[in-house]
Amino acid sequence: MNQKRWAYGPGFISQTPQGTYSCFVALGHGKRRRAVVKTLSEAKAWILAGTAGEAPDRLIVEDALRARARLPEGVSLEDAARYYADHHRAAASRVSLSAAWAAFQAEAVASVGART
Repeated sequence: MNQKRWAYGPGFISQTPQGTYSCFVALGHGKRRRAVVKTLSEAKAWILAGTAGEAPDRLIVEDALRARARLPEGVSLEDAARYYADHHRAAASRVSLSAAWAAFQAEAVASVGART
């Protein structure tokens, strides 16, 4: 069976053999929330409108927790995002993300050391 499947927002949509659309959002830890709707636009709306439950918020929180664990003490996620945005605009084609991250970490450690 050749089923079409699309990644859409925080979830996935696939067309069933009956012509309906199956959509799901991963909740983490092997769990998913699923729905079957009649049209592709209903499937997209189900995922984006939050009817998929807490999945989008939960995924954002989990992502933020992983990101925060990588930052030096005293540096917020907002500081990291602002630093990345400022440096990404200034050197979008010249600096890789890994180089920008290394520069941010070095500057963050230096600024935390200066505060103590």
